[in-house]
Amino acid sequence: MRSYIIHIDGDAFFASVETAKRPWLKGKPVVVGGDRGIASALSYEAKAKGVTRGMPVFQIRKICPDVIVLPSDYDLYALYSKRIMHIVRRYARIVEAYSIDECFADLTEPLDTSLSREDIVRKIAKDVEEELSLTVSIGLADTKVLAKVASKRNKPRGVTILEEGDREEFLKTTKIGSVWMIGSKTAAKLSGLGIFNAWDFSVQPLHWVRAHGNRPMEEIWRELRGESVYKVKEEAKEDQQSISRTQTFRPNSNDPRKLLSELSKNLENACIKARALDILPTRVSFFLKTESFAYRGTEFELEHPTNLPHQIMSRIEALFWTLFDKRILFRTTGVRLSGMMPSAQIQEDLFGSGVIRTQEKSIFECIDAINWKYGRHTISLLSSLSVYKHEENNQFLYDMKRLQLVYLGQVS
Repeated sequence: MRSYIIHIDGDAFFASVETAKRPWLKGKPVVVGGDRGIASALSYEAKAKGVTRGMPVFQIRKICPDVIVLPSDYDLYALYSKRIMHIVRRYARIVEAYSIDECFADLTEPLDTSLSREDIVRKIAKDVEEELSLTVSIGLADTKVLAKVASKRNKPRGVTILEEGDREEFLKTTKIGSVWMIGSKTAAKLSGLGIFNAWDFSVQPLHWVRAHGNRPMEEIWRELRGESVYKVKEEAKEDQQSISRTQTFRPNSNDPRKLLSELSKNLENACIKARALDILPTRVSFFLKTESFAYRGTEFELEHPTNLPHQIMSRIEALFWTLFDKRILFRTTGVRLSGMMPSAQIQEDLFGSGVIRTQEKSIFECIDAINWKYGRHTISLLSSLSVYKHEENNQFLYDMKRLQLVYLGQVS
């Protein structure tokens, strides 16, 4: 039986939610990220004027004087995300949330059999626009991989229906690096093997795929050929879709070492929960809250889903400096892991770096066992160590027996 999978992707989601909240902003260049001084999201009107993600606000105002700069409102974005999922569930029995602005749904057996699947797709898009004043782009195909690639094809407000007869031309016009779950490094290595687009990869014989890749790459190959390997799974319990950890501290601080250490501890705690549930995040967001209760936050997608904190902390530290301002005192830090997937579904790198990650996973299994027996953070990242010191006298706040071992991460 042929599968019918749709992928729904919000168009310029954060900026669009702000416009839905303030209808008079429609058609104007809108940038989200004023709370941290750089563009974290932008409307298509802003993009058309040359604004790019990560651009400083002062530079944006020079090239786009009429820009509307707004602070981030993650609670509002989460609310609109839930409303979109509610609309999709009117038509699909199984809906899987992928991130705050994306979801998959299985239309193999739709709830409303009086409508064609194409009609349902267009009805979902219409309902979202009419009820929420947002637009989405949707891809309908045989598999999750094809549906996700299809939803990106005609953004914004695009509906791409991929029939079996359209697959060859579609894949020929899809760069290999645009295929879901194929990262930039793997794409570069595939290009070195003469694989430049999705069609090039899909027409390789099975023995070639197995010779050059591993099981996850074989699964992607099968999905591109129209074989549904990754099933749409009903959304897990709410506490498994995202894991958040925050910490308010006293006194307020503008010491970057203190703030990074707090973030590291938040991340460790979130990853402990993720490992306990045997799930892996695909996206990470973190924030700093100022003494005046203003939020400065950002989000990034992981190239490889992981619940090992040292693999994520380097990204957080790099982005931290886009949020930090020495002139401002901060009172709270927070980390959120989202876009969860089961550990069994992890997609390893084509060329075997998964072996290292497997070894590191084994290390953290031992760390978790020790921490369970002797207390949380008996073994912790060195980046978290400052949390346990008093700011004035630099003395440890707890018995040093709990801090005798500090996991440094991978050492080459």
